[in-house]
Amino acid sequence: MSQGVKLPDGTERRRHERFSLKVFGSHNSCTIALDPGTFLDCSILDVSRGGLRMSINSEKKGIPAPDMGQEIEFRSFLSARNRFLEGRTGTVAWYNPDRREFGVRFESALPEDQVSVLVEG
Repeated sequence: MSQGVKLPDGTERRRHERFSLKVFGSHNSCTIALDPGTFLDCSILDVSRGGLRMSINSEKKGIPAPDMGQEIEFRSFLSARNRFLEGRTGTVAWYNPDRREFGVRFESALPEDQVSVLVEG
């Protein structure tokens, strides 16, 4: 759990508390749409009301990693508890090619009860 990242001036970069989901393993696997007809298999690593940190599960030939600023759509999940995210869109806030991880920012915050469903399993 993280309260946010302190910037050099002492302010917080994140507005919402972040919760790690790594303990749930494959229960957080999902498919996202990068563009119509272009899909990527990923896992949700942590969640806050404002967004998610995700990792790329597999490299598919010809499918690029998400670009910063790109809109993505959540399509399918292995676990029923995550299905409330299906159809939700977000914007790629950052991408780390070495770790194959990226952040997704939501336009509007997730309700607390939905974050609780993800965190508590």
